[in-house]
Amino acid sequence: MGDDVTVPINQLLARALPPVCAKTGEPTKRGVVCEWADVPRWTYALILFGLFPFLAVQLAVGTRVKTKLPASGAVRLRRGLVVAGVGTAAVVALVLFFAAPIASSVALGVASVVFLAVARWAAAPPA
Repeated sequence: MGDDVTVPINQLLARALPPVCAKTGEPTKRGVVCEWADVPRWTYALILFGLFPFLAVQLAVGTRVKTKLPASGAVRLRRGLVVAGVGTAAVVALVLFFAAPIASSVALGVASVVFLAVARWAAAPPA
C-alpha cells in the first residue's frame, strides 16, 4: 500500500480497470462512481479578480472525469458513512445558521460555522 499508480485517462473513461479495489487491493466486482475535475494551476490566480471569473474559467478550461472505480465492501461502506455524516452535519449547520438570528444567539451562529468546518474536513479526501 502507499504506491502511486498512474492510469491513462482513456483507460479510466473506458472503465477498463482490473476488478481489484483501488484502495485495499482486494478482488471485487463492485465499485463506486467517482467524479473529479482537472484544471490548470494558473486558474487559481483568477480568484484575485473575484469568484465569478475564477469559476467561469475553471469550467471553460477544466476537464471533468466521471468513472466507476473498483472498490471493496469496506471501502464502499466507509464512503457511504462519510457521505451520510457530511450530509447530516451540513443539515445541522444550516438549521443552526438560520436559528441563530431567531434565537439571537451568537453561540448558535458559531456552532453552525463549526459544523460546516467539520463537514468540510470530513469530506476532504485523505492525504
